[in-house]
Amino acid sequence: MSETTPRAKRSIIGYCDPQTVRPGDTVKFMVSTYADGPYEAALVKIINGDTLSPAQRFKERDIEAPFNDTYAGRHQDIHLGSYIHIDEADCLQDLQSFTVALHIRPTTTHKGEQFLISRWDDTRRSGWALVLNASGQPTLLLGNDDDEQWSLTSNILAPDKEWTFVAASFDACTREAQIFVGRSGETGNILADWPVRRVEPVPGDLVPAQGGPVRIAAARNGAGNGPLERPAGVFNGKLDRPRLLAGVPTPSGHLTFGAELVALGERDVSDLRGTRLLADWDLSDGIGTSRIRDRTDNELHGRTVNLPLRAVKGVDWTGDVKNWQQAPEQYGAIYFHDDDLYDAEWQSDFSYTVPDDLPSGLYAARLRHGQFEDHVCFFVAPAKNKPSSPIALLMPTAHYMAYSNHVLGIGWRHRFPKVHMNEDDSKFLLEHPEIGRSLYCFHTDDSEVNYSSRLRPMIHIRPGAQAYNFVADTDIIDWLDHEEISFDVITDDLLHEEGLELLQDYRVVLTGTHPEYYSKPMLDSVDAYVNGSGRLMYLGGNGFFWAISYHSELPGVIEVRRLMAEGESFHEFDGVPGSLWVTNERAPQKLTGVGMVGMTFFGPTFYRRQPDADDPRAAFIFDGVDDQVIGNFGNHFGGAAGEEVDCMDTARGTPAGTLLLARSDSHPDVLEPEEGYEDADVHADMTYLETPGAGAVFSTGSIAWCASLNHNEFDNNVARITRNVLLRFADDTPLSNALNTKD
Repeated sequence: MSETTPRAKRSIIGYCDPQTVRPGDTVKFMVSTYADGPYEAALVKIINGDTLSPAQRFKERDIEAPFNDTYAGRHQDIHLGSYIHIDEADCLQDLQSFTVALHIRPTTTHKGEQFLISRWDDTRRSGWALVLNASGQPTLLLGNDDDEQWSLTSNILAPDKEWTFVAASFDACTREAQIFVGRSGETGNILADWPVRRVEPVPGDLVPAQGGPVRIAAARNGAGNGPLERPAGVFNGKLDRPRLLAGVPTPSGHLTFGAELVALGERDVSDLRGTRLLADWDLSDGIGTSRIRDRTDNELHGRTVNLPLRAVKGVDWTGDVKNWQQAPEQYGAIYFHDDDLYDAEWQSDFSYTVPDDLPSGLYAARLRHGQFEDHVCFFVAPAKNKPSSPIALLMPTAHYMAYSNHVLGIGWRHRFPKVHMNEDDSKFLLEHPEIGRSLYCFHTDDSEVNYSSRLRPMIHIRPGAQAYNFVADTDIIDWLDHEEISFDVITDDLLHEEGLELLQDYRVVLTGTHPEYYSKPMLDSVDAYVNGSGRLMYLGGNGFFWAISYHSELPGVIEVRRLMAEGESFHEFDGVPGSLWVTNERAPQKLTGVGMVGMTFFGPTFYRRQPDADDPRAAFIFDGVDDQVIGNFGNHFGGAAGEEVDCMDTARGTPAGTLLLARSDSHPDVLEPEEGYEDADVHADMTYLETPGAGAVFSTGSIAWCASLNHNEFDNNVARITRNVLLRFADDTPLSNALNTKD
């Protein structure tokens, strides 16, 4: 199928859990349809997922499986938005008079009604809630079970991206409601700093309905797919120091004009504890988890839903601390977004327990619905510590999560004119933002997306997706299959969990074409592997680049921080400094000999053999290859050197003794060089290095390398070089070990 061939409109989509399994594990499949009618599901093994490039090498093999059958189609919704959920508790029963208070820093004040803290059912418009109304004004809502509502509005705007303190109360005895709004810190502008307090009688005999959970940053809105009801009116912005009191504070002594309410915004409210202070939620406690702790004896603890951003500056931040771990009390805020998503919470349609005799590899549940065909991919690794081959292909699942559901093909089409895009996928993503965003997207308030989860449909991890990243890695599988070379599939998920123990099962490990995202445990493990006796084939570019973190409790989610505000660059999940590994003194050159130098998406180029190719240590690499020009062909750009490329750099840590085997010719129209480099520096370096521990690394320095493997039915110098290295690395006889034998 070519890029211009009309495709059937997508009518089915799905995801699985988990995505990496071993024999004996069970993988569940969650499916949703966009049109009526049943669908067929079948197990297939994916050999090549390319349906977009001129090579058109898509290949799959049908596999017998118990779930191969026809299923009733159904649509499953996804409910976006992050918030805090606190279960109903005895101490909340018969809560007649109450007061709520918190600091807010909104980011989209005029987007519509947004709930700050509530015990409110939005389907019935009953209960109580403190909200920002459609005009961005803090407002107290009251609603009873007789479909009567009343509101008290502050008549003052809570400004975007500035801290504001808001408090409100309802007195069941006096039938008065009040709302108080004041700046959280002085600005020097007397008009801006002057607080507003409004007190009004509640009309009639309206008493707000009681019952149900408390939510912070959202309200309830009816049943959802999972154990929680869907959210309503999700807040965009930060919240800090939310508190709930039974009763209404009264002035005493000199406390006038709402000073008793202002006191609720202070960090220390110990004089208000006891029977009156029902909940004092400390949002700085539990960073890196989904837990929310109530500091009172009532223990109204809660949990975050859909991963709001933590480890962000709170109202107490002084500017002196940049790392939340050094002063967590200054990071008492949580940043909520109305499009956050962790778990779609779809119900499972069918499952599959991996049999002991299923070979390791890339598999999928193929879904056929009407005229549309889709695949839900998963990876089968061998039983733990029981490799079936000395060779492992390390599939970069963290990288897949980072890119999945991006819309770069629309917004940046001029930047990637020769990348084979699936325009139907891009259109679908624009029409269905509910399936979640990539780490290359922005939230509705224009802040960067920091988390990506696999517990939702991931449209780019399937055959027929953009021929860059996941599909490009299937070119390696296709080549190995053609060469009849036995190999195991392992993944980033396993590497993060099992570390060096996983890699030590193998004599040689091959990377994918773009292993860009690495957690510290992953990077430490690969470093230990190659600095031992491990042999690594780095078959791509822009690898080992961004620092990521995996959540310690929630499966299948990663974190990255790129463009964060000052003081918010340290990861929530494990405290690792964000940004690039090179800025954290872990430059890729130290590990593989090469590191990212630039992006080159505008045209193909190739390698020219360099003098080091004649070094005796490299003789096995070029066995049968006398060509001076290497890779002047390929499925992506017509050349093996392109897309994103890496080069040697001794200043950044390329080890002494690294051989420069080949270097690409100049790249036309460099998209952008990395910081510290010029356009003229952008080239791909093919290198070979040996480590003191008898390990070795072969690097291609180019994402496009593997797209050249299948040229001329795999009879070409790129395939020959790759085969030479793989077979020699898989041979357990020692390499030259030049570092230990050289005079």
